[in-house]
Amino acid sequence: MRLCCITESVERIPWITPECVRDSQVLSVAVDKWGFGTTLWEICYDGEAPLKDKKLIEKEMFYSAQCSLVTPDCPQLGELITKCMTYDPKRRPFFRAIVRDLTGVAEQSKRTQLPCFSLSVTFPLFLSVCPSLCVTFLLFLSV
Repeated sequence: MRLCCITESVERIPWITPECVRDSQVLSVAVDKWGFGTTLWEICYDGEAPLKDKKLIEKEMFYSAQCSLVTPDCPQLGELITKCMTYDPKRRPFFRAIVRDLTGVAEQSKRTQLPCFSLSVTFPLFLSVCPSLCVTFLLFLSV
């Protein structure tokens, strides 16, 4: 792999999976699950870019030490993000389980007034980050 490709991959941490940094030809559903976890993290943090203040070497060390992103205040979403972003691709949840967990969080949020889905301030950011994910979240909230 050429140096420019490696640098580009490292710059994309944590959106790109650890296995893709090592081999950019690795494409699978497991890669999508990791990316979904990163996008969900961004949504929980009002569109903030994860690891935005880290240098390239720090991003590389993040993966080599198998670090995790800081989890949001909503423990259920934090757990889901952690599962999606597990370093073992075989242990990442099925998308069916992800949908089930998100549905459960949305239902619990309605019953208990958890701050997990306070979209009023952040919805415009959600829309710019991932429109299809916004539609999915709105469907969960309207059920």
